[in-house]
Amino acid sequence: MKKTFFILSLLVLSVGTIFAQEEAALLTARGNELHREYLRPSLSRIFFHDGSNLAQRIVAEMKVQVDNKFNQNPLEDDVFSLPITIKESKDLTKEKFAEVRAVVDKTIKEHNYGADIMRTWFPRFDASEGGYTCDVLMERGNFAATDNDVLRAKSSARSSTLNELGEQLIDRSYLVAYFVYTIPQNDGRGPKAQVMAFAYKLDFGPEVMTTFYEQYFDKENGISQCTFPVKFIAEVLKGNFFVSASVRPNEITTVTDCASELLSFASVSLVNKISDFEIKTPVVKTGPVQAKIGTKENLQLDQRFYVMELSLNKEGKEVAKRRGAVRVDYHITDNNLNIKELNYRKE
Repeated sequence: MKKTFFILSLLVLSVGTIFAQEEAALLTARGNELHREYLRPSLSRIFFHDGSNLAQRIVAEMKVQVDNKFNQNPLEDDVFSLPITIKESKDLTKEKFAEVRAVVDKTIKEHNYGADIMRTWFPRFDASEGGYTCDVLMERGNFAATDNDVLRAKSSARSSTLNELGEQLIDRSYLVAYFVYTIPQNDGRGPKAQVMAFAYKLDFGPEVMTTFYEQYFDKENGISQCTFPVKFIAEVLKGNFFVSASVRPNEITTVTDCASELLSFASVSLVNKISDFEIKTPVVKTGPVQAKIGTKENLQLDQRFYVMELSLNKEGKEVAKRRGAVRVDYHITDNNLNIKELNYRKE
């Protein structure tokens, strides 16, 4: 029996040509990725610069620019100097990338960022309750809840549905490390700023989750005592933009613009590599195509999505077939409000 399910998947630009055999493998993998429900991911960020004044200014601008489609898990100690000199593009060797990556890995381990990320989910220990408070877990679960989640929560005796949803959100906690460096230019355009980005994911799988809840959740310093691995998953090695000193207004690129471009480049590149970063949602109506996403997912006018069909092939494996592409029009729903008017307390 054929199983058909239409879903919207964020369309992002990728580099390179996909041949027929590669596309078949990609579509099979795509079915597996789409099967994992899209939930609003969380993001922590750390920044490295090469010590130059320009790179430091760009990092300062990057810090204040926030991508609203993520829950933010800020880290207190998040800017570092990484004095690696790159005088020209040919210096960007595999060994140089590995050198930067090794410093990032060491920094993440030394600062125990896994525990810091967990503290954003469980910021307070309540001795009277015998464990960590779940306010953030509930609030974010509430914010991410779909209509079906709300109905299940209302029909249950307590808020277990939203708690479970919150725990799934913890498993979508990511950390991205950016390294901004500059290369001098001799053509009058000013220095060229480039970025490397390294993405990591908090491991909150069944083993880690069980250990935390059974052995450390009821201890005041439990988060500090428990181990929360942060594992490397993807990298973006090069994106370059000129910071121009030209006197002609149409050629002037400000530090703010440069920071935006570098962040945008890294974001689009990581969406290509991390399924959880890609907005996916069922199509609820056609003519025109409608889906229950909006400002909460940071939708923008003219943003493009693929319409994908999930079906079973002859071997019984779920595959995704591309059926078309759609653009976001001006009807963008404001779905940013938490559903706080609903009372989930036991009657």
